[in-house]
Amino acid sequence: LQQGRISTIGSDVTAQEDDTVSADLARKLRALEQTDLFSGLERKQLRLLAFSARWYTAKAGEYVFHKDDGPSSGAFLITEGTAELLLPGPGDDDDLLVTTSGPGKLVGELGLIRNEPRALDMRAATDLTCLRIGADAFLDVVGHDARTAYKLLQAVAGYIS
Repeated sequence: LQQGRISTIGSDVTAQEDDTVSADLARKLRALEQTDLFSGLERKQLRLLAFSARWYTAKAGEYVFHKDDGPSSGAFLITEGTAELLLPGPGDDDDLLVTTSGPGKLVGELGLIRNEPRALDMRAATDLTCLRIGADAFLDVVGHDARTAYKLLQAVAGYIS
């Protein structure tokens, strides 16, 4: 009500907010669908994962996580940019570059599965945009979808070789 009359201003704002939320959810869904690990998920599981995921950005040179951090920050699905995975050395300039990861790669899932501290540092090599997938949501999806669990097993086996 506005000055004793029914107003449509509030519904316009709500509709705009709904459109923004829908566009964000659609963007998350597209990012998840384009990864090997989550491409075969049922739509319901994919939507639950997308709904719980949060956008995370880092400028080039910023650390996303450090070695020995707990896994509670989740796994990071890179959507834009490149990240370096580093084994910290004794000095600031002695870090050993283990690998780089780019769009479509999931980083940090091993710590979630094993519930152990991070084994490496993750640093943004370029400006970075990721979807941060919380531990509970990630483990729920893996626990309820055999195909995803199998793909994850293949990925982990790839780390060993």
